[in-house]
Amino acid sequence: MKATVFTSILLLTTSAAFAGGPGHCYDPSTRAGYVCASDACVGNAAATKTSGSCKACGQKLAEVKSLTHVAVVLYDGVDLFDVAGPSKAFANAGGYYVYTVTEEGNAIRSGGLEVAPDFSIHECPWPDVLVVAGKGAPDMMRNWIELVGKDADYVLKTGGVTSGIDGALTIIAKTKGEESARRAARAMEYESWLAQAGGQR
Repeated sequence: MKATVFTSILLLTTSAAFAGGPGHCYDPSTRAGYVCASDACVGNAAATKTSGSCKACGQKLAEVKSLTHVAVVLYDGVDLFDVAGPSKAFANAGGYYVYTVTEEGNAIRSGGLEVAPDFSIHECPWPDVLVVAGKGAPDMMRNWIELVGKDADYVLKTGGVTSGIDGALTIIAKTKGEESARRAARAMEYESWLAQAGGQR
């Protein structure tokens, strides 16, 4: 079900995928290959054409198409804290393919740091979840966010570190189950969410 997430879930109507979207975002064939299921492993960074075991950690590779795709939007000046928190939550939960996107695939600068993205908006895989922080994206990127967001299952708009993590954990609970959300929260030592989720550790 289509949803936009702030600090809570707002249900919207579902819209079907349509042709002519930007880049490859609406082409299911972009979800090809295999990656290491562990986000902490270097084998998670790029898909390979064949199945097998990760050369870095030995874990069995997962089919990219079996993972829920999370596109994290980056642009110059974006608050990296606002996107790092939810990205880490999805990675800790497991079952997600988390990748970063910029307008042209160029590195962005924020807080004195330079961050290289995984994809440009013209070549990124079709996302199920879109993570957007702040309102400072350039016009072309804002148009892309609006267009792709119409077909994403969830759009997570973050305006702070904790709201972003809370929103991500809410999406995880809805898509992968409460235990996956608790696992992610425990890995981040995010006690306040665990307490709200019933105190289960």
